[in-house]
Amino acid sequence: MNVVFPQSISPLSVLHRQKFAPSHAAVIKPHYGRRFNPLEYDYGSAARGLFVALAIVLAMPGCREKPSSPANEPVSTIRYSLRNAPPAPRPKNYAGSESCRECHEKICDLYATHPMGRSMGSISSVETIEQYPSGPIHTAGQRGYRVERTDDTVWHHEFRVDSTGEVVYDQRETVKYAVGSGQRGRAYLIESNGVLRQSPIGWYSTEDVWDLSPGYAVDSHPRFQRRIGDGCLYCHAGQVDSIGHDRYAEPAFVEAAISCERCHGPASQHVEFHRNAEKQGDIQDNIVNPAKLDIAARESVCNQCHLQGLYTIPRYGRSFHDFRPGDRMEDILICLVSPDANTDGQPSRVVSQVEQMRQSKCYIESQAELGCTSCHDPHSPAPAANRDVYYQDRCNVCHHDRQCLLPPAEQQLAPAFGSCIACHMPADEQTNVPHTAQTDHRILRNPKVDNLSKRSPRDVQAASPMSLDIFDDSPRIPDWEKTRAIGIAMMTEAWAKNDIYLARQAIVKLVPQETVMAGGEAMIAALTPDLPALNELACYFWLSDKVDDAQLCWLHVLDLQPQDETALAGLVLASQRSEKPAIAEKYLDRLLAITPDDPQWLTQKVKLAWQQGRQDEAFGIAERLLVIDPTLNEFRKWLANAYRQTRQIDKARSHDTILNRLGL
Repeated sequence: MNVVFPQSISPLSVLHRQKFAPSHAAVIKPHYGRRFNPLEYDYGSAARGLFVALAIVLAMPGCREKPSSPANEPVSTIRYSLRNAPPAPRPKNYAGSESCRECHEKICDLYATHPMGRSMGSISSVETIEQYPSGPIHTAGQRGYRVERTDDTVWHHEFRVDSTGEVVYDQRETVKYAVGSGQRGRAYLIESNGVLRQSPIGWYSTEDVWDLSPGYAVDSHPRFQRRIGDGCLYCHAGQVDSIGHDRYAEPAFVEAAISCERCHGPASQHVEFHRNAEKQGDIQDNIVNPAKLDIAARESVCNQCHLQGLYTIPRYGRSFHDFRPGDRMEDILICLVSPDANTDGQPSRVVSQVEQMRQSKCYIESQAELGCTSCHDPHSPAPAANRDVYYQDRCNVCHHDRQCLLPPAEQQLAPAFGSCIACHMPADEQTNVPHTAQTDHRILRNPKVDNLSKRSPRDVQAASPMSLDIFDDSPRIPDWEKTRAIGIAMMTEAWAKNDIYLARQAIVKLVPQETVMAGGEAMIAALTPDLPALNELACYFWLSDKVDDAQLCWLHVLDLQPQDETALAGLVLASQRSEKPAIAEKYLDRLLAITPDDPQWLTQKVKLAWQQGRQDEAFGIAERLLVIDPTLNEFRKWLANAYRQTRQIDKARSHDTILNRLGL
């Protein structure tokens, strides 16, 4: 008997280069560059969503094929190292915000009302601003959604009905965390097996509606499988309990909302200093007051989250969680921006305030003295009752001797009604988040005129990676690290477009040309122990059809980090391509130990179990897979056919009935 998998679920068909959860047909490729905002990111764009390349369609062999011997597996013999040793780990001597309350109760209570103080929370602890139950959520597609809640539990449902209105499936997932203060809206996270995933449903406060999460295209999105990792949580959470790249303990958060220590630094030494007066001569009070820092360090406290750029690449040996107040951002992160931020035709990004402010005449003529805290109190939001007056007072710090040139009567006309910000910083509704507007931070003198020639920073996906600039290019960053960051960004673009020519340009940013000429082992040695760069190198090998070198590179990555999902995924793919199913299954089992409910890996486990004659195991995993993702219609067709050919007619009819009700 020879049951063939359809091409859409045939072996690992693509490598996925984002740090978020992939579709069932993709292999996770964590993207070490771009940060992620679940209330901002445009998943619908091919360049910013699933990075797909290189379909590898292998027909399913007979179910009794003899497996290859694991003895045929190559072994990494590459060792250290031509690259500098990574920097020492940053201290994690956090005390927690509750310790701040001992002396700063009033300001802690005030900060709890600030959006940053409400940036993340368990679903049972955050203020309820949503409508429960939701009723059917109509998204103009074939899938429907609804939300329900008990006292302490929230479920998000995706369902599908047939032509008679009867429910075909209703998948329910328990929501664990709410992301966002609720000022504009909220996203929602599901926690399972050390992995956080996003719900496809979000709440939009400005219109009080449930709708698809930003970037989720109707009937073409990752459903409950969008993985959330460090690049997102860094800006939305206070402190995570990390157990590996994009993996977390349960619960995932030591402190959910943005904490005091994110702006003032780890406080354990400060707390000890003030609790133990007799030891003050031996202990240094190292708490940071951002207002007392130099301009670059002060602004870096805000920029760590409010400067997005096109790519943000952690420096060699650093991670998103390594920034400490008092650092300059470029000590930890390299932010890459387009040299032409004034490009029309794309919606504004919600997190682009820093780039916008840098364009303003106010910033330029202040010689960089103007900063975020010139207008914003980091401890409390602007008072809603007199918001316009609050900001007008801040404008008048510099403009007290220059009155508005409009006649007083005209100043009071709609929509400004005398407000400086309503006229000079209007809300831009053309953002890449539905139901959401953001304040234009360019502070245009005459927005109606200036908007024609000076646009806000755009998420310029068409910009050539060769033209990326480093934000605040600094001599503090060695030249080789600058080219490394640009190389990682370029390889990301090369992978997204399956562009071998761009990949060849990218690789010489990561490895000197003479080392490229020396071959795979020399290139791997040159990048050791730089895991992000090594994974980019493996992608270059794969795009170049150098499968053996890619496999060697991934093996070496596993020597350095045995649970690296990118390397494990690549080795599954390479073993499949080399027709070594037993070796592929070994790496696949390691992946499933890390993410046991991942549809893409369960799909491949079914395939390999079937290939090696373990039919009952294959059927059991297949049924579980269709509970996790009931939308895998091509897979369901295969399963019905497999049941038929093994004479399990009732089970085949059951799946045929579902397919018929779906009109397939």
